[in-house]
Amino acid sequence: MLDRQALQITLPNLLRPHLARNSRRFQYGIVDFSPSHNGLGVLVDIQPFTGKVVEYSDNAMIVKTGRQQFKIIERSYLTLEPPVGSQVKVTPYTRRHFNGQRIDEPTVKVETLPNGTTYQTKTVRLGGDTTYLPVQAVNCPALKALIEQLQLLPAPDGVRRIVHLLVDAGAYDFSLVDPLPADIFKTPPHIAFTVDNNKYQGRVAIEYERGSDTYTLKLDNQEDITDIYFDELGSQLEKAIDDGVWQKVYVEVLH
Repeated sequence: MLDRQALQITLPNLLRPHLARNSRRFQYGIVDFSPSHNGLGVLVDIQPFTGKVVEYSDNAMIVKTGRQQFKIIERSYLTLEPPVGSQVKVTPYTRRHFNGQRIDEPTVKVETLPNGTTYQTKTVRLGGDTTYLPVQAVNCPALKALIEQLQLLPAPDGVRRIVHLLVDAGAYDFSLVDPLPADIFKTPPHIAFTVDNNKYQGRVAIEYERGSDTYTLKLDNQEDITDIYFDELGSQLEKAIDDGVWQKVYVEVLH
């Protein structure tokens, strides 16, 4: 793991050979899986970037992306370690919607004026926000609360929300049990989906237990995990279905 304090001490010596003679300053960004924030304090995802591999340390690959700009990438997350001198494209992790689109991509809408003229509007939300489960509107208050919790509560890693954990696990084929309030004991509300990744293959159901105000996690061919409080949903889902593949920094050699 990168030791950021130690990095600040050793980085000038590592980068000095790769700076122009008249350059006295340099800029760098660190690519790992610590939360990244912009100048406004908003959590952001790092955009893909290109550059030249100029150095390796014990824990990092260093890519020069400009005259005085560098990216320091933790080696344990790399999918590839190209030779020094290679031109590369690096794609760090980004939170996505279920359709694969980055959550920070602009939203484009086509509007129509009363006279029939159409025009496009583009909305950009700094840092993105969350994504939404691909399910229909529900009536049961407890089921609404569960959906909101999945969409808004943080995942244990501090970078994602629980819903992004589901996206990264490849969750699909969502279904709901949405009972009337009077039937909540007889027919517990739940949300179910399918996962097929390196860690788990099968259906997953999150069922609300009205009597204890907790959740039960049901997985194929496994014992039910009961008495889960809402703030434990992320950690339990991570243990059950998160294969960790999302924690990769993809490296492509351009030449």
